[in-house]
Amino acid sequence: MKNKITLFLICLLFASPACRKSLLNEMPDNNVFIPSTLDDCYNLLDNETIMDRSCGLGELSADDYYFSDSYLPLRSILERNTYLWERDIYAGTQDIYDWNTPYQQVFYCNVVLEALAHLSITDRPADYNNVKAVALFKRSFAFFNVAQLFAPPFNSGNASQNSGIPLKLSSDIHEAITRASLSQTYQQITTDLKQAASLVATATPGTIRNRPSKASVYAMLSRVYLSMGSYPQAGLYADSSLQLHDSLINYNIDISHSSSMPFRVINPENMYNARIPSLQYQCIQPLAGMAFIDSLVYRSYSNADLRKYIFFNLFQTYPRRKGFYDGSNVTLYTGLAVDEMYLNRAECLAREGNTQAAITWLNKLMINRIADSAFTPLKADNALAALRLILEERRKELIMRGLRWSDIRRLNSEGYNIQPKRFTNNQLIILPPRSKLYTLPIPDEVIQRSGITQNER
Repeated sequence: MKNKITLFLICLLFASPACRKSLLNEMPDNNVFIPSTLDDCYNLLDNETIMDRSCGLGELSADDYYFSDSYLPLRSILERNTYLWERDIYAGTQDIYDWNTPYQQVFYCNVVLEALAHLSITDRPADYNNVKAVALFKRSFAFFNVAQLFAPPFNSGNASQNSGIPLKLSSDIHEAITRASLSQTYQQITTDLKQAASLVATATPGTIRNRPSKASVYAMLSRVYLSMGSYPQAGLYADSSLQLHDSLINYNIDISHSSSMPFRVINPENMYNARIPSLQYQCIQPLAGMAFIDSLVYRSYSNADLRKYIFFNLFQTYPRRKGFYDGSNVTLYTGLAVDEMYLNRAECLAREGNTQAAITWLNKLMINRIADSAFTPLKADNALAALRLILEERRKELIMRGLRWSDIRRLNSEGYNIQPKRFTNNQLIILPPRSKLYTLPIPDEVIQRSGITQNER
């Protein structure tokens, strides 16, 4: 079984462009992939080459960093067009990684879920339930990533009328492909996660950080509900996650400020590991990646803020992101971590009008981020002021974590009027808050093969 999986992965990784078809329509014979044991199922789900990958087009679309005029032409057509918010980001190319990868993950999860129906639960009931939990979690993680790019921002008022994404719930390659509504999309994501929470074997993160624990499932539910603007649920699940695992890294004593790789995968804050595998963000060598941090954001870190030195290094005088919780400085961490849950909990409390509790949660995080000699607890006179502080710290804490695009979409839906900007070749480009460009186009090849409707641009 393991050899067959490996051969398939090699085929996917090195196939010619003509062979890289949409994975919604072009999967191999299912019989090749039916796992016969629980260990086979784990082998499929644990494969880091595929299963811990996140999408990169959202990070390209957001406003955390910029490319220099000399570096932008070196990127692919898809990357350039996405970065500049072009209406046609593909321009005839066959580069559909951000569509194919999550649906490949969905395919693996569906294969495992179907295989479980033929395996006995009696021999290893804990492992049986955990395998099911992992498959449901990873399928929902993949669906959520697709929805943040190829479905419009969630709005409860019209979610049942707006188009969501294809919800592939079977490994059957002959199944007709349709787009579920936005409401159905998020209902499937949250249903999968809640079932995973009831089945997962461990309460807290273990040694395999690309397997979920109950704490990380709750964290994912909080992330999903936050993106939906469902703040009571987002706060509830952030609290549930933190009740199980609330360990923070003290940046004063636990981390090297000068290291290019200050974090390791196994650390107190990383609950679930995922990453964007893009070379554009590399910081190992001077010219490997030229994603420079937005200067206004960089200046918002005070000199007493240890994140300024731990998160970034300088190329000449330009700040770039260092390696993070994925233990690498050639990819971007997009997993689930404790600091995100602190911010989610604080934001949701502020939105409930609980000013003091919101600021208390924020200060629990900040005391671990600011130099001991300079830390002064943050204060707010009212819930609105508390929310403003929390969103400012969210911007700084979660920079280049694959979350900013989702945050811009939800906050602009609430009237925050965030306007991402690009300045390239002496031209200023602004992405308006209500633009349809916040929903990326589905790859042309997928539209042609499936017949599903394209997003308006």
